[in-house]
Amino acid sequence: MKPTLTLPTTFLVLLIGLAGCNQTNKSERRPSDDKASSAADAEASQAWAKSFWNAADPARWPISFSLEGKPSRDFLAGWSTLPAEHRADDGKETTVLRRRDPATGLELRVEIITYQNWPVVEWTAFLQNNGGGNSPELRGLQTADVFFEGSEFTLHGIEGDSCSANSFAPYEWQAKPGMTRIFSPGPSGKSTHGRDGWPYFNLAGPGNEGRILVLGWPGNWSATFSAENGGMRWQAGQERSEFRLKPGEKVRFPSATMLFWKGGDWEIAQNLWRRWYREEVMPHPEGGRQGPLWNEQTLLLESENPRLQRLLDAGIKPDICWMDAGDGWWVKPEPLPFAKTPLASLVFLNTTGFWEPDPVKFPKGFAPFGDWARQHGMKTVLWFEPERIGYTNSAPGAYDRPVLATEHPKWLLHGTECGSYFNLGDPAAVSWLEDHLSTIIERQKLDWYREDFNGPGPYEVWRKNDEVEKGEIGLPRAGLTENFYIQGHLALWDTLRARKPGLLIDSCASGGRRNDLESMRRAVPLLRSDYEMTTDADKFEGFQGQTYGLSFWLPFFGGLSRFQEPYEYRSLIMPGFGMHAASLPVAKKAYDEFRTVAPHMIEGDYYPLTPYNRATDQWIAWQFHTPENGGGVIQAFRRSEAANETLTVKLRGLDANATYEIENLDGGKETRTGAELMRGLDITLREKPAAAVLVLKVVK
Repeated sequence: MKPTLTLPTTFLVLLIGLAGCNQTNKSERRPSDDKASSAADAEASQAWAKSFWNAADPARWPISFSLEGKPSRDFLAGWSTLPAEHRADDGKETTVLRRRDPATGLELRVEIITYQNWPVVEWTAFLQNNGGGNSPELRGLQTADVFFEGSEFTLHGIEGDSCSANSFAPYEWQAKPGMTRIFSPGPSGKSTHGRDGWPYFNLAGPGNEGRILVLGWPGNWSATFSAENGGMRWQAGQERSEFRLKPGEKVRFPSATMLFWKGGDWEIAQNLWRRWYREEVMPHPEGGRQGPLWNEQTLLLESENPRLQRLLDAGIKPDICWMDAGDGWWVKPEPLPFAKTPLASLVFLNTTGFWEPDPVKFPKGFAPFGDWARQHGMKTVLWFEPERIGYTNSAPGAYDRPVLATEHPKWLLHGTECGSYFNLGDPAAVSWLEDHLSTIIERQKLDWYREDFNGPGPYEVWRKNDEVEKGEIGLPRAGLTENFYIQGHLALWDTLRARKPGLLIDSCASGGRRNDLESMRRAVPLLRSDYEMTTDADKFEGFQGQTYGLSFWLPFFGGLSRFQEPYEYRSLIMPGFGMHAASLPVAKKAYDEFRTVAPHMIEGDYYPLTPYNRATDQWIAWQFHTPENGGGVIQAFRRSEAANETLTVKLRGLDANATYEIENLDGGKETRTGAELMRGLDITLREKPAAAVLVLKVVK
C-alpha cells in the first residue's frame, strides 16, 4: 500500500518588519504569487526598527550590558549623545548611533542596517574606552536582549557540527511558560560546534508571524530563550564578558540579524532567508554569484597536469583544484619535537606554523600549476591553518632558523596538546600574518585561501590567557582574549580579500564548525563536516540527514564522495562536490548529475518532502524549486530496510496551471500539471537501498 506523506506540521510566528518591500532580488523579479515573497513582513520590520532603534530613547535599544553592576538601560540616557551617521548604499541604509559617558570616557557605538527590498534588520555594537584611565567593570555584553509578546512559541533550528550523523539534525522546541533553553557551542571556541552550537533560529509565535534570529560571532556565543508570562525573552551575546578596559581598548559585540515573516509557514520563511542570504551575505566571486563547484583533490604540481587533462578530455571540468593538508606542503624542520610520541602520526596537526612551500617537494612552488589550471578554466585552493602554529614553531632554540617562540613570544597563546596558538588579538601579530599570507597568496597565484582549524579549539587557551593578564595587571579580563582574537580574525580575512580582489575563502574549521553569519559574509564552507570520512555503518543516512538539515540555512556547502554506487554518491551530492578515486565512467555520471542538481540547490527554494529521519526502514526526500525558471529537482532515498517501494510526495511552490516535464535521471519522462504534482507524485524504487533524482522543467 502506498503511503501518502504530508509535510511536517508547521507552526506560526511573530511580529515586526522593514522598508516597502515587493520582495525582489536585486538581480531578478520574482513571480507575483511567489509564497516566499508574500511571507516578507516589511511593515513589521520597519516599525520595529523605528521603535527600538530610536536615538533619543536608548533604554529601548535591544542590547544590554552592565557597568559596575548597573544595567545599561538605567544609565545610557544619561550619557552624552554624539552625532548620528546615516548613509544609503546598494539597497541598504546604515545608521550609526553613539553615546559617550562623560565621567569615564566609555563610548558605545551601534551600527544598524535596514534593507530596501528585504524585511531584515541587523546591528553590531562596539564599546571603546576613550578615557584616560581603566574603565569600570563591564559585564554581560548582550547583543540581543529582546522580549516578544505572545504565547505558544515554537523554536526551529538545527544542531551544529559534531562530526557525526547527527550534525545539522533539525529540532523543534515547543516552549511553555517557565521553560528555558540555552544554546552555545560549548568549550571549543568554534562557533558552529556541537549539538547546541548553531546560532541560527526561527522563532514562531502567535498571529501567523515570526522572526528568524541569527548571531554572527566566530567564537563562543550564548543564546537563551526564556518563555515567561506574556511572551518570550531572547538574550544573546558573547558567552563570557567580565572585564575592565584599558585606555584605547575596544570590544565588539556579536552581530545580530532579524528577518521578519508572516503567513504561518516557517518552512516558507526559510526560503525567504535563503534568498536574502544568497543576495546579501554569500560572497560573490568576480563576475557573479557563487555557483556550483566541482572539486578535484590534487597536488598543485605540474606532474598532475596529465591526470587532470584526462578528466577534461572525458568531459569533466573541475572548477577548483584543491590541495589539502596531507603530510604537509610547508617547511617542517627536523627533528620533530614529538617524533617518539603518539603525535608523530599526526604530522599536519603538529608541524603547522612555517607557512612556506617545502622547496624539496615544490621547487617551483604552486604558481606554474596555477597558470596551467586557469588556462583551462580551473582555480587553485590551498590549505592553511595559521591559528594553530604547532610544536615546531613553539620550541625556542630548537632549530637553526627563527621561530615565533624565539622572535615574538608574545604572539603565542600556550596550552594545548597541539602546540601553541597564534594570538590574533595582538595587532602586531595580525599585521605580520596579513603580510605573510598575502605574500604567499600573491607569489603562488592562489585563487582560494582554505583556512582550517583543527584540534580542541582555542576556548581554554583564551580562558588561561585571561587569567594570566588578570594576574599581571590586576584587572578582571574574562572574555577579552577571545574578543580581541575574534576582531583580529575578522580583520585578517577582510585584509586578505582587500589585498587580492577576487580571493575566495573556505571557512573549514575541522569541517563545519565555524559557519556563523560573520564568517559566512567572508567565506563559504567547501567542507560541511569531517563526518564524510567516517566508517559508520549508517553513514549514508547521516549524509542525507546533513543535507536535509543544512539546506534550511545555507544555500552553499560542499564535500567530497569517496564512494562509487549511485545511492552512495547521491547521498553526498551538494553545491560543492567531487568524486575521489572514482573510475572515469562513474565520475562522469556523477559529474553530469551534479551539473544538473547543484544549481537548483543554490538558487532554488528548499522544501522537505518527508519528515527528517535517519532510520534505515524509512524513505527521505526533499525538493529544490527555482521560481525564476520554474525548474527544480527532487532527491529521494529508499533505505536498506524500507518496506514500501513507492513514496508519494506532494510537491510545493509550483504553478498550478503550468505543465511540467519530470525526467528521471535513471531513465523515463512524464508530464504533469503543477496542480497534479502538488496533490501527489509517486516515486517508485524497486531495489533497496536506492536513490532517485527527478528533474522538473516547465514545458507549457
